[in-house]
Amino acid sequence: MVFVEPYAARIHKALYARVTQATFPLVTYDETSCMQLGEGEPCAGFRTNMVASAFGTPERNRQEDRLERTSWGWLLIIKFNREVNLEAFEASLLQDPPRLPRDATHDQQATLRLEDARYTNPTQNQPATGTEAVYRFNVELTPV
Repeated sequence: MVFVEPYAARIHKALYARVTQATFPLVTYDETSCMQLGEGEPCAGFRTNMVASAFGTPERNRQEDRLERTSWGWLLIIKFNREVNLEAFEASLLQDPPRLPRDATHDQQATLRLEDARYTNPTQNQPATGTEAVYRFNVELTPV
């Protein structure tokens, strides 16, 4: 029996790779409250969660009486110990979305499209905590 890696594991790995390869500039404020960007800050942790799925009649092979997954909703939650700037990370996701190509064991290509983001930042100049970002992705799956 051949092990087939689930799409969920592949999506998690793709997001993990993006987070661990990214640089997150540290944010500080000067005496006039102007933002300054500093050295890169590593993330303190992250997790991914599936939050929704959509199913539909196959666009191909319509003679079969079945449904297929057409898209997935995923969250990427990243936490930092200090405040960081996320613009470069987001630009990389928008300009070059993660793609998981079809292969011998996966009959659909998955493209991870960034849909929106929510942020929690510490109070300016009183960083008791760090930035937390919650990204929502729509994972588009090509027809089988």
